[in-house]
Amino acid sequence: MILEDKIKARTEELSRMLAQASNTVTAFEKNLEIAKAQTHQIEGGINELRRLQEKKPEAKTPAKKPKRKYKKRQAAETETEEEEETEDEEEEEDVTEKLEKMEKIQDGIDEVKAGLAGTSPRRIKVLNALDNGDDNAADISSMLSIDRHTISDDLYNLAKKGFAQLKERGKYKITPKGEEALKHDRHK
Repeated sequence: MILEDKIKARTEELSRMLAQASNTVTAFEKNLEIAKAQTHQIEGGINELRRLQEKKPEAKTPAKKPKRKYKKRQAAETETEEEEETEDEEEEEDVTEKLEKMEKIQDGIDEVKAGLAGTSPRRIKVLNALDNGDDNAADISSMLSIDRHTISDDLYNLAKKGFAQLKERGKYKITPKGEEALKHDRHK
């Protein structure tokens, strides 16, 4: 009877974990699609800004004007030309600033995409195990019913990407980045 209860409890636990993994995969797929859409929009904006920057107004060379009798009129025209040139320079600076901002946003999106790609559903399970106090591949492998070598590889990759940290040979702990990934995963 005790063995049956343990089997039943383990089956329920594995069912919950499977449901959670399925939800995690769905959430990651949605996030990846959103990130792709945002990347596409930003790339379009960056390309548009680059086109605008390439279309800088050429320096205006004033045509030779006939001498005018009225100096006031001539001074007003010169002032207007100078104002237009200043406005063009300011617009060019705005376009450059916007381009730089868009490139920074693109870099941030690339980081997010890289982070999403680095945390597979199985690795999320491994992070959960680390968060629950299991710290070595054998314990995690036993708990998740996954080959120990696979878990060892996952722990190594999680440490390499900053989600886990090697405490001592064969023992790992979750990092703040790993905890943040779990929080993000749990909020979905």
